[in-house]
This record gives sequence, structure tokens and C-alpha cells, in this order.
Amino acid sequence: MTRPNVGTTIFIVGRDEELWDEEAHRARAAGAEHLEVFLEYPVGNGELRERQIRRLQNLVKGVRVLVHAPSSWLSLITPHERLWQLSLQEVQETLTVAVKLGAELVTIHGGPLPFPGFRRGQDAGTRFKEAIAGLLLRAHELSLTLAVENLSTGYPATPEELDEALAMGLRWSCSIDQAPEGSQGPLDLWERFHKRAAQVVVGPQVELEPLVGHLKGTNFGGFLTLRSLPDRAQWLRVQDLLSRLREAWKRA
Repeated sequence: MTRPNVGTTIFIVGRDEELWDEEAHRARAAGAEHLEVFLEYPVGNGELRERQIRRLQNLVKGVRVLVHAPSSWLSLITPHERLWQLSLQEVQETLTVAVKLGAELVTIHGGPLPFPGFRRGQDAGTRFKEAIAGLLLRAHELSLTLAVENLSTGYPATPEELDEALAMGLRWSCSIDQAPEGSQGPLDLWERFHKRAAQVVVGPQVELEPLVGHLKGTNFGGFLTLRSLPDRAQWLRVQDLLSRLREAWKRA
């Protein structure tokens, strides 16, 4: 039985390109089979210069690549028209960068709730649909797969919102760490939506055996991504967890 491709995340969060190099080199040395490039370039992904894109291309050469659109300010559900337009533009530009990096999958989400009392059921879903219609078309033109990630708060957070988002034609990037704070636990969500899953994202505190058992039980063969914060001290831990994930798959 084919196991998932096991990898980790690197964060492109600032202008210090030497830190980008360090992130990628340490992730690859830890044994990552794929890299999820979390693009949080401070002035916007569309502002990445061609030289910087070539640098990123070299950093990910030889491994499979996923891209995560920026989440620090992105909002595809806000009623603020200008912010919504800017967020949509940022995702569109992220798709262009993803193609240049040779990515297979781009992950987005709707964003945080704009303000207390926001009518998430009606307003969030409507705004998200407006954004996704064009994004799916553009992703198809670029031969990219577009996935939505569940959130503990924001959109999509509830099983109903996730069902609504996936019905639009998106794949699912299942965030295990986000799910327990929602209305259903992560494995409950997995049982309901696993046929749409392209990626499973776990944090460093994951309980390996039950997770791997559930993934193997549904014959999941996508991307299994370990996501933790950028930190020089983390990489020995990442290396250990990547190895343990592969070993757990053999035992399950």
C-alpha cells in the first residue's frame, strides 16, 4: 500500500533571504520528501522579484512542492470591499508564484472572522464563493490543484462550512491541530471528508499511531505535512518526527 509523501513546512516570512536558505536547507537535511512553502512575504507575494523567485526555485529543486497562501492578513470573507479585492489579488499572485516554483498544490482558507457578530453562515459563504469561482478557473488554467484548509475559527470552521467549501470543487488540506477546537474532532472530520483530502497537516505534538491508523484505513496517499514554527532549535525534532511518521506507517 502506498504511503503519503512525508514532508514539512518552510516559512518565507521576511526579507532576509539568508534565513530562507537556512529554512530550506535544514528542512531538506531533516529528510523532507516535500516542502510546503508558506508564503508570507511582507509586501505581498506579487512583489517578489524574479531574482528572489529564482532563489526559491533553487531551494526547492528536487523535491515536491506545495504552496500555502499568506494567512497573516488574507481575508476572502470580509465585507470590506477593498480588503476583499486585495486578498483576492494576493491569492491570484500566489498562484502565479506557485507555478514558477513548480508547485502541485496551493492551499488557502477564507480567513478570520472580520468582527464580532459577523453572520458567518450567510455572509462568509457568499463572499468565499465569489472569490473561489475565479480562483478555481485560474488554478485550472495553470494546472494547479487548489485546496481549502479548515480553521478552528474563521472560515471554514464548522463541518457545514467545510462541506460547503468542498462542494465548490476544492480539495481539502486537513489541519489536525485546528480541528479539535471546532464542533467536531479531527478524526470525525476525517471520516466525513477524507475522500476530498489532498494534504494532512500535523503539529509537533501529534499522536502518531491513531492518526496513521486512520489515514492508512482510508488508503490516504496524498501529502502528510509536519508544520511547526520557524526555529533553529526545531529541526532535530522535525527530523525525528518525519522518521517516526514513516516508521508508524510501516507498523500500522
